[in-house]
Amino acid sequence: MVKAARLRWTEHVARMSDVRIHKKILNGNPGGQRRRGRPRIRWLEGVEEDLRKMGYRNWKAISQDRDNWWKITFGFS
Repeated sequence: MVKAARLRWTEHVARMSDVRIHKKILNGNPGGQRRRGRPRIRWLEGVEEDLRKMGYRNWKAISQDRDNWWKITFGFS
C-alpha cells in the first residue's frame, strides 16, 4: 500500500509543469557533501527500485499515460 501511494505521488509530480516547486525538488540536486558512511537511499531511488523490480525502466515516459500508470500502480499490468 505504501509503494502504491509513493508511485501515485511520483506520477502526480512527474506530470506537473517544470516551474512547480515539487517538480524542481524531484529533478533537482541540492549539492553539498553527504555524511560519512553508507549513503542514505533517496526517495526517488526507492521509487525507481520498486519500478525496476516490477519490470519498468523508463518511468518518466510511462507516467505521462494516466491509464497505463494506473494499471502499474495497482499491479494490473
